[in-house]
Amino acid sequence: YEKNNFMGATYMMLSFLIISLTFPKFIVITSMIILSLSDTCAALVGLTIGKVKILNNKTLEGSAGFMMLTVFILSFCSISLFQIMFISVIITITEHITPAEYDNFSVPLVSSLLLYILL
Repeated sequence: YEKNNFMGATYMMLSFLIISLTFPKFIVITSMIILSLSDTCAALVGLTIGKVKILNNKTLEGSAGFMMLTVFILSFCSISLFQIMFISVIITITEHITPAEYDNFSVPLVSSLLLYILL
């Protein structure tokens, strides 16, 4: 499959390389955790109980799972509740509007950038 196209793991590794070379370690680790856990949660929730498809064959329920777990992850950071909610909403929108093949690339970049700007 990867002979003609990159897989999600390739995009993930490329984004991890970019953020590792660009941002502080704390931001990189947080962004990696958000992608690894929240994106997996979105897929599992969307596939099992997702009914309301919105965009790119992704569900409202999957996006809600993504956002809730992202809020939980960010609650361990030393940022305000407003910042947690703002970052979570923007990352969730990014994940939802990005086609599934490319969200492994866009989510770490956007989350790292937002954390960098707001920290």
